Amino acid sequence: MPDQIQNSQNKPTLKNGLVTRRYGTAHMERHVVLPDSARKIEDIAFYKGHKIASVTFPETLLEIGEKAFMNCTSLKGISLPERVRKMGMSAFENCRALKSASLPQMLNILPPRAFAEDFNLKTVSFPKKNRLLIIGEEAFNRCESLEAAELPDGLRKIERHAFYRCKSMKSVRLPNTVQYIGERAFYFCGLESLELPDSVTCLDNQAFYHCNYLTEVRLPPSITHIGEQAFHGCIRLKYLEIPYNPEYIGPKIANIGTVIRCYRGSRVASYCSENGLDVEYL
Repeated sequence: MPDQIQNSQNKPTLKNGLVTRRYGTAHMERHVVLPDSARKIEDIAFYKGHKIASVTFPETLLEIGEKAFMNCTSLKGISLPERVRKMGMSAFENCRALKSASLPQMLNILPPRAFAEDFNLKTVSFPKKNRLLIIGEEAFNRCESLEAAELPDGLRKIERHAFYRCKSMKSVRLPNTVQYIGERAFYFCGLESLELPDSVTCLDNQAFYHCNYLTEVRLPPSITHIGEQAFHGCIRLKYLEIPYNPEYIGPKIANIGTVIRCYRGSRVASYCSENGLDVEYL
């Protein structure tokens, strides 16, 4: 059974609520308005839709496929309806004109590379009431204009490279549900301050590597794993406070010259002595 039927202008229209590649190709217009019957946008439906500047999504929409809007280089902003509960990898990757994105309430996982290399993306809005648990790998990779991230309550994992090289991002709000911050998750971000909640248990390798504007960070006692070079390359970091005994401390967690604040006789104090790091005892 075909996914579309033909309308009077010889453009395919929806059938069974599916927005397919054939439909998308025929509707590569500057302002796309999806009909109320749309339930699912299939993979690559609007891929390389260079003319598309805006998309109006219906409240009936439940799913957006892989690479559905990838390389839509004129798309300026999106507001996803709250019922969208699944989004495919690279759904809005390389949308280089995109400046704002509003995410849905029902989404559990923001997929890998969802907004990767959207160099002009400045703002991302997460709903206050949401079901988001995971920000996937490279979700905001090289979103170089992103200024802040107000991450929602309930979030548990920030995967590797999630905010890699978001160099304009001056602040991030981490909720007290986050447990894992992945490898290079905030690599080379413009963070000026950092407050880690008591829920975090693992900072993976180079999690905050080269965050050049951090000056002082305190790690909560919930963190049992501090990965290799977690804060290495943070050239302005004067103090890193670790007032407890982590189970694992990787090599070169901070630059020589960063003062580690810890308790005398602790595992951290021994680590600093073995690695030539300056210590200030609490």
